[in-house]
Amino acid sequence: MRMKAQKIWIFAALSAFSCSALAQWQWVDADGRQVFSDRAPPAHIGQQKILKRPIPAAALQPETAAGTTAAAALQDARDPAARVTQDKEDTARKAQEAAQLKAQEAKAKQEAAKLAQQRQANCQQAQAAQTTLQSGRMLAHINEKGEQGFLSDTQRQQQLQRAQAVIQSECGAAPRQ
Repeated sequence: MRMKAQKIWIFAALSAFSCSALAQWQWVDADGRQVFSDRAPPAHIGQQKILKRPIPAAALQPETAAGTTAAAALQDARDPAARVTQDKEDTARKAQEAAQLKAQEAKAKQEAAKLAQQRQANCQQAQAAQTTLQSGRMLAHINEKGEQGFLSDTQRQQQLQRAQAVIQSECGAAPRQ
């Protein structure tokens, strides 16, 4: 029984302390001393000398699903003009979101068109290289030392395989993303 009474006393003390902590003002007075109070400072104390203000009760209320406090929701129910204003703001926000979505879609289409052009150019270059490699003519190239030489049959076959791989990947249907 005594333990229960101690818990109640501790709870009451903490509750009183937390409530008083929320209503604390702190400012610097004319003599330069810091003053702590549960009341607002006198009118002659300038705003720049107020160090701490109490937390307004509205800030402590939990938010509703719509993102407004319970007091604001109650005010909207009583004030039709506020509801109309909120509806206008919601409509404007939705229009802005729709415009952003449309801009994103246009950008995605533009990027897809650019990618398609790039693929088409790669395909054409690979087809031209394949035609040249299959022609049977001797093809000159510059080696690592900067010397001019001719492609061997092995080198020609490797380059032909690379060109065919590019043709297969770039000339077919666009890859799905």
